[in-house]
Amino acid sequence: MFKKSIAALMAVSLCFAGMAAPVSSNLSTITPICASAAYENGRLYNQWDDQWANVHFTKYSTDSSQNNMKVSACGVFAFCNAIYALNYTYADAKAVATWGVNDGGYRPGAGGTYRDIFFSHVQAAYGDAYKFTMDGMYSGKVTDSRFINHLSSGGVAVVHVYGHFIAITGYRNGQYHVIDSAVTSGRGLAADGWVSASKLQSGTTNVDWYALLSNKPSGNENQNCPYTKRFESGTKLYAAPGSSQVTTTLTSANVYTIVEEQTVNGVKYGKFKSGAGWAILSENLNWGPVATNYTKRFEKGTKLYTAAGSSEVKTTLSEGSVFTIVQEQMVNGVKYGKFKSGAGWAIL
Repeated sequence: MFKKSIAALMAVSLCFAGMAAPVSSNLSTITPICASAAYENGRLYNQWDDQWANVHFTKYSTDSSQNNMKVSACGVFAFCNAIYALNYTYADAKAVATWGVNDGGYRPGAGGTYRDIFFSHVQAAYGDAYKFTMDGMYSGKVTDSRFINHLSSGGVAVVHVYGHFIAITGYRNGQYHVIDSAVTSGRGLAADGWVSASKLQSGTTNVDWYALLSNKPSGNENQNCPYTKRFESGTKLYAAPGSSQVTTTLTSANVYTIVEEQTVNGVKYGKFKSGAGWAILSENLNWGPVATNYTKRFEKGTKLYTAAGSSEVKTTLSEGSVFTIVQEQMVNGVKYGKFKSGAGWAIL
């Protein structure tokens, strides 16, 4: 729920943060001009790429040193990076920026991203194309239960820190997964990494505001709902589609009513009529590869294959250690992870 007025919440971002123009829901998109950076550190867009210095908008300023996306578009890039993390959709930063300029939510050379306007209108413009819904904008901290529950349920967020916007796309064991489009030594954040709550509550990385985004189900998924289906004892129910948070486990087999379906990352979930949670209905046994960036320990003797699904062993680990996984792929129900070193693919 958008609780604050535009006057109260309008942010002027130095990394560049009346009435807005009507929002068009029939916007066409173009191929992202960031294609070469799509898998860089698991981050879709790098704001410091020199190509963005050549993307100018003169509606609010004629100063070419300030009215370009390299200087002023951190809000746009944070949004696009968040969408990519949410559902692997390639949100076109240049198209989003053009829409933002016309709508008044992005004003390069004159304050940058005006968060009230931008985030209260962006779902109407791009929700269907980029498969997301806005779950509200709030003044608050990363330790808010609302914020943590949202991330734990598979959602993502665009947050405001001093003079800048970043994306937060995960939460586990008190750590937050941060994607920063414009890395600086002053903030001390990586392009893609895990940081503590204390880091996000101090100095130039103190979060004081956030916008919450969730996946949007495709239009044809619920055409057969409601219906009944038998679930066996031991079936886990989750807080939300794509969430790892288990709300309960069925203690006996029974027939239940499914009132909604959603598919997240190839896994179809069904919502129980009782509200007890979401059960997995079916899984896509073949998907990917998709970009990732996380570390995982593998033990001595782990086999690395030449490709996901291949039986050809490229090497075998001679000792256990922690390795970085940069891609995941599911082949016939088996999930593989690609080592950053290029040594091969391990079964996850």
